[in-house]
Amino acid sequence: MIYLYGPAQDRIMEDSAVCVGKFDGLHRGHRLLIDKTREEETRGLVSVALTFKTSPRRFLDQDRFNIVDNRERGMLFERTGISCLLQWEFNEKVARMEPEAFLRQLVHDLSMRTLVVGEDFHFGYRGAGDVETLKQLAPELGFRPLIIPKLKEGGEDISSSRIRRLITGGQIEEANFLLGYDFFCYGEIVHGRKIGRTIGIPTINLSPPEDKLLPRYGVYVTRVVMGTKSYWGMTNVGVKPTIEGRRAPGIETYLMDFEGDIYGREARIDFLHFVRDEKKFEDIKALKLQIGRDREQIARYASCHPESLSE
Repeated sequence: MIYLYGPAQDRIMEDSAVCVGKFDGLHRGHRLLIDKTREEETRGLVSVALTFKTSPRRFLDQDRFNIVDNRERGMLFERTGISCLLQWEFNEKVARMEPEAFLRQLVHDLSMRTLVVGEDFHFGYRGAGDVETLKQLAPELGFRPLIIPKLKEGGEDISSSRIRRLITGGQIEEANFLLGYDFFCYGEIVHGRKIGRTIGIPTINLSPPEDKLLPRYGVYVTRVVMGTKSYWGMTNVGVKPTIEGRRAPGIETYLMDFEGDIYGREARIDFLHFVRDEKKFEDIKALKLQIGRDREQIARYASCHPESLSE
């Protein structure tokens, strides 16, 4: 997959099929658009996905949390087989583009011959353009609009906002079903306060970006992937209220059946099952007893779902 940045910094000279969107989470509905875009390769077109490095929601002071950050989204795009990922910076200039100007730029910069979008697609300044606008301008600008109906599950659209609600509500299995993969956090393993080691439960820590959506604070069954190996994990998301002092929300994971020094390595934490809410305990002893119970519950989950350790 080729990465490009724009607008007007890179051009595609070959005729292309383009899908456009924020693609937060790259869920099953998004992948339907991507699959339809890739099908245009049989007509001799290069498949291109256009998205934004900064979410339009954040630029417009709306919900600033994303299901995936830019790096995680790139990892997901790698799996789709799309030929080119183009990331625009969403700024004042892009936000104020009139619908026709936006389309003309796609035709000029990307040699666009097919535009693949969902039926609810809006674009241009204040979202003034819609699929009817596409149909009206397409003959003049020389591209074919391909409008894809929304993918539904349980009578409701599969959407990023729906999935965000499920993740923040701790309904992780349902969120994973709509995503088409397990919700995850990816990053470098960093040093924490090493309190876990003092109570016999050493853990690894990830420090998520400030715009990364975190699941409901609590304890989860997770799959920890480092390189080519996977391990069962017991992950706490939150602020560790039993420990004195204020701290930013973090992701702390105890690796089952693992020993070794892995600081500085990168890990992917896949969330599989919600165990319990985060809570403040009377003291460290009470916390340690609860962690023991959590570990037993996760071991039971692992024994009942051995297939979950592999992707």
